[in-house]
Amino acid sequence: MAKYKSRVKNKYMGSGFEGYVSSARTSEGLLLAKKLQESALTGQKLLNVKIGQDKDEAIDTIQTLYASGKKMEDIQAEILAGKHPNLTGKFIEKTTQFHLGKVKAAETIKTIEANKNNYDFKAEGSTLNKFYEQFLPNFDESDNSFTAGFASAFNGYKADEAIKDAEKRSLYASEKKISEGVTILDSIPTEKLNADLVVTWNSLGIEVPNTNGSSTPNKLYTNDELQKVLTQSVAKIISEAKTENDLIRADIIFNTDLGFGKDGTPLKTLGSRNTNDVLKLKELLEKKRNALQIEDRREADVKEDNEVKEIFAIASTDIEETTSDGTFTRKRTYEEQLELREKLEEYGNPKYLTAFDTLIDNERTITTDPSIINEMIVNIYQGGYDNQEDLLTDLTDNNVDVNSWKSILGFYSDYKSNKSKGDKMLHLTNDAYLNGINTNLISVRGNYLNDRGFEKPNYGEARKNARFYMIKEIYAFEQRMKEDKEWQTMSEFDKNIKRIEFMNTLGGVTTSMFKDDTSPDTTSFEELEIQENKKTKELQDKKIKYNEMGITPMISNTSENLEADLKGFKATLPKTSDAEGVFGLGKAETNFIPFDQPNTKDFNMEYVVPFLETQLKKYMGDNVFTKEMMEGLDQADYSAFRDMIIDTINDPRVNIETVEQALKNIAGIK
Repeated sequence: MAKYKSRVKNKYMGSGFEGYVSSARTSEGLLLAKKLQESALTGQKLLNVKIGQDKDEAIDTIQTLYASGKKMEDIQAEILAGKHPNLTGKFIEKTTQFHLGKVKAAETIKTIEANKNNYDFKAEGSTLNKFYEQFLPNFDESDNSFTAGFASAFNGYKADEAIKDAEKRSLYASEKKISEGVTILDSIPTEKLNADLVVTWNSLGIEVPNTNGSSTPNKLYTNDELQKVLTQSVAKIISEAKTENDLIRADIIFNTDLGFGKDGTPLKTLGSRNTNDVLKLKELLEKKRNALQIEDRREADVKEDNEVKEIFAIASTDIEETTSDGTFTRKRTYEEQLELREKLEEYGNPKYLTAFDTLIDNERTITTDPSIINEMIVNIYQGGYDNQEDLLTDLTDNNVDVNSWKSILGFYSDYKSNKSKGDKMLHLTNDAYLNGINTNLISVRGNYLNDRGFEKPNYGEARKNARFYMIKEIYAFEQRMKEDKEWQTMSEFDKNIKRIEFMNTLGGVTTSMFKDDTSPDTTSFEELEIQENKKTKELQDKKIKYNEMGITPMISNTSENLEADLKGFKATLPKTSDAEGVFGLGKAETNFIPFDQPNTKDFNMEYVVPFLETQLKKYMGDNVFTKEMMEGLDQADYSAFRDMIIDTINDPRVNIETVEQALKNIAGIK
């Protein structure tokens, strides 16, 4: 039977199915809808791929901009300015903001890390969150996606840092508590430490309420903290000990029986615990004990050296006494010397007594060559004396003048002090001194060359002695400078400038001393300075006195006016012709009598002296020569004034006798 399928109703009809209707599972509408749906899904997939590509491109662009050194704010500004169209649009805007948030988080973390040293967790009220606030962006003005991106990158860092902060706070709290425990133990006097240590230490382990609300109490100090109180107390004692006796406290803490624990277990002593901390402390304690024993002996030696030096210094100086008649010095009496000797006996060193007896022996002959003293001082700074008694023996054997003992012992004390500080020998290590010595020795050598330019046989000895002299003066200079306040504040550069100036002056002194003799009288530089300063002061005082008395202007006026009037003076100076018929003299032309004849003196006194008196008074002006001036003038200056008048006039009639008489007449001296 024929079959017919209706295109409209989609029904199948046939003779076998007459009156029966069967519906198809599809229709044209459904097929169309299916095709449209498939088409839509494919479009969505394509759109999703495009959006994903845009997002990836946006992320890559942001990463590139960030890597170029631009900050999040710079990138955001460029997006708003339309410089990056691939970072805008409703599909990628959220992604852009999210990634910008992550970029800002990275920047913030960098900034926080750079400023971490400004965070003090120990400060009151200080927390990480408060510290972070100054570096966080303003989220109120930010997109939610930006905030989410920032949080995704920053929260992990923040969590890690919070754990570290909590650990540091816990460690600090424990260390602070241990430090407080050490302070409590420190407050126990050493003489009571044996009895009070255990009780005081146990009191630190009292129970306190649990902060988590549980019924199980906590301990104020854990067992580990209690042990650290003891070990850190010992460590503090070791580090601060100045003498061996200071270590007694450490020994007590190490060796005191600490009793029993809460469960009845014997705690024994701290020293019996073979932990790394305890074993290390034991090692440090013994090292410190050995070092302090050596230091105590060294300090005892220094103390003895200084005391002995002081006794010898006192013995070598006279006593100054002041009475109603004035101040005077005297030698020490036998009783006073014996008292000093008895002090030396306390040290039990016979070398001290031998040297002292030599020092006070008034009968011994002093024949010390200055070069021997200089050589001894150089030997001191070259480490030639193991101890002070050896130096005293050398002073005695070399018959050194007692007046030099004090300064030589002072050099030894200075050497020992420098050595204890690790200072090296300046005359060998300081360029100012080293170069100065070499330069000055070249100048000295010039004094010891013969006419042919060869060194004289005595140059070698002279060179050695000149070198020793300069080295001695270098250390004497350094000793003086130590007391100078300006020197104490100088930089090393400025000190070396001073040293160079000193060596230049010392070179002139040394060269003037060492001319031909191998061992001249080498007066110390300090004494020469004292002498020069004394001379300078005397000259300044004399200048002031002469000015105040009118002497200086009187001499100046006389010299200047005499020079100006010299021709007129000589023309009017009395001649023998003016005395014709006087003193038995005839006419000058036929009866001339030389001035060295007996009547010449009478002529000069009668005629020349009055003339000189009148003229000199005129030349002196307002400052006429007086008796006070005569008495105030040094003899040398008076003679120089008198001779100036004689030399300027240059006439036999004007001589010492006539000028002095004229000056006496002017001053009213008979």
